[in-house]
Amino acid sequence: MDTLPHAPLAQAQNVARIARAHCPGLLAAYLHGSICLGGYVPGRSDLDLLLVSEGSMTRAERTVFADALLPLHGAPCPVELSVVTRAGLLRPQPVCCFHFSQMWAGRYAAHDADNPLLAGDFPDGDIPAYYRVARQSGVTLLGPKPAELLPEVGDEVFWRSITDGIEDCSFEDYGLFASNILTLPRILSFAHLRRVLTKAQGGRWGMDAFPEYADLLRRALAEYEGGQAQTFPLEELSAFRAKMLEEIAKGLR
Repeated sequence: MDTLPHAPLAQAQNVARIARAHCPGLLAAYLHGSICLGGYVPGRSDLDLLLVSEGSMTRAERTVFADALLPLHGAPCPVELSVVTRAGLLRPQPVCCFHFSQMWAGRYAAHDADNPLLAGDFPDGDIPAYYRVARQSGVTLLGPKPAELLPEVGDEVFWRSITDGIEDCSFEDYGLFASNILTLPRILSFAHLRRVLTKAQGGRWGMDAFPEYADLLRRALAEYEGGQAQTFPLEELSAFRAKMLEEIAKGLR
C-alpha cells in the first residue's frame, strides 16, 4: 500500500469509510484496477473498488449510498464501485447489487426515479474480471485478503468477462477516445500472455505485436498519458478496430 499514489489511496480510504456507514452488512472493500497494477494516470484513471456485503440492498439504501458517494466522485478520480453479496460469490452467473460509476453518476445526482440500478440486483459480466484483478494485485481496505474471500477465476472465465460485448465497442464511448483505443490491445494481450496489463502496457504490447499500428498506438499513449491532443483519422481507426476484433475473436492462444 505504501507504493500507491497518495491522493487516490486517500480517496479510496474515504470511500471505504462511507461504505461502512451506508452499505449494510459490509464484509470487505478492495481497491483494484490500474492504480494497483502500477498504471495510475492522474486525470485519466478511475478509482476501481469492489465491495462484498452480507446481503443485498433496498432501493432506499442504494439511493442513500449513491448520495454519499457523489461528493467523493472525481476528487481526484472518478469512482467506479460495485457491490456483490457473499452468496453471490458462489453463483456461476455473477450479480451486482449496487453499482456506481461515471456513466451513472448524473442519474444518481438527479435522483432519477427511472434509474434501473436502483431497482434491484442485476447480472454483471464484468464481475469475474474484478475478482481476478483484485486477487492478483488488489489492496484490502476492509476485511480479509482478496484470496481469502473472492473466488478464483480461470483464464476462460476471465476472457469471457473482458470480451463480453466487445464487438459493440466504440472509441467515442464516454468521451474516452485514447483510453478506448488502448483497451483493445490490452484485452488482446491477455490472450497471448495470460496476464492482466494496464492500458498503457497493453498499448505498448500492441506496438510490438502489430507494428503497422505502432504510430496510432503511440499517439493514443501520448494523449492518454501526457494529455497531448492527437489526431486519429477515421479510416485508420476503422482498420485498427477491425484488426483487433478479428484477433480477439480467435480466443485464447
